[in-house]
Amino acid sequence: MKINIYPILKGKLDFLSSNYDFEVGGYLTGYVEDGQIYLDDLLIPNQSLSKTHVEITSLQQLELRQKYGDKVKNILGHWHSHHSMGCFWSQTDLNNMNNLSLNKEFFVFVVSSNSKHLISVYLKKPFNIVIDDCELNCYNQSIKEVELFVEELRKQQSVKPSPSQTY
Repeated sequence: MKINIYPILKGKLDFLSSNYDFEVGGYLTGYVEDGQIYLDDLLIPNQSLSKTHVEITSLQQLELRQKYGDKVKNILGHWHSHHSMGCFWSQTDLNNMNNLSLNKEFFVFVVSSNSKHLISVYLKKPFNIVIDDCELNCYNQSIKEVELFVEELRKQQSVKPSPSQTY
């Protein structure tokens, strides 16, 4: 399964997972379109940081609304760094993933270490399934729009240009 990620978000995750010697966490925003998942931003709440875990309290989660407004309605997942420890799911991570996904149809989880990313998707419908080791696909809307436009132009043209018209 591929998860589409906007380049700016990937840059944030790479930076946060490579430049600090402690864990940082946040919530991934995005949308689902045509059966594909698109991640576009990271909402970083106030939190307690340490070298081995991140703690975001219920109150700090509620404060996200004040800090980010309606962006919280687009939360699709959770992210945290493992700084230089490597990409793996600790037992604490697995417990948090189960708790966070309880009331969601699906939820995306990402852990990052030194610009490497491990992704799991928890699905609840039509039945419970966990999809591990998803692939990140860097997605740029403006490039996609240009690609679609040029493809449409190509389809509309029934005659190929003559050699004298090529550059």
